[in-house]
Amino acid sequence: MEIVKRITKGPYKSLLGSLTISLALYEYYYRHVKVGITGDPDVRAIAHQADGWQRMVVRYVTSSRDVANSIEKHFILTRPELKNKWTGFSHMTKTGPYYVYFLMKTRRRLQ
Repeated sequence: MEIVKRITKGPYKSLLGSLTISLALYEYYYRHVKVGITGDPDVRAIAHQADGWQRMVVRYVTSSRDVANSIEKHFILTRPELKNKWTGFSHMTKTGPYYVYFLMKTRRRLQ
C-alpha cells in the first residue's frame, strides 16, 4: 500500500474546507474512498491493505481524540458512503497523536 503523509495541523474547523477539497480530488481519481482515524497510520495501513485498499493519505494530526473523531464524524454525516468499517477506534491510544486519513482503491481511467 502506498502511504502518503500530507499532514496539516491547526484548528480543525478552519481546515475542513481544505480537507473537503482534497476529498473531492481523491474521489475524482479513485472509485472508492473512505475516511478513518488512527493512532498509528503505518500499522493501520497494513490492515487496510489486507482489505484491498491501495492508497492511504494521512491529512491531519491532532493531540485530541475528540477532534479526530469530530472530523471523521463530519465527513460521515455529510457523506455516509465514506464510512470505514472500523469507525472511531482503530489503534487509538489514550495520549495521541491522532491522525485523520483517507483510503483509496480502484483508480479511475481518465481520458
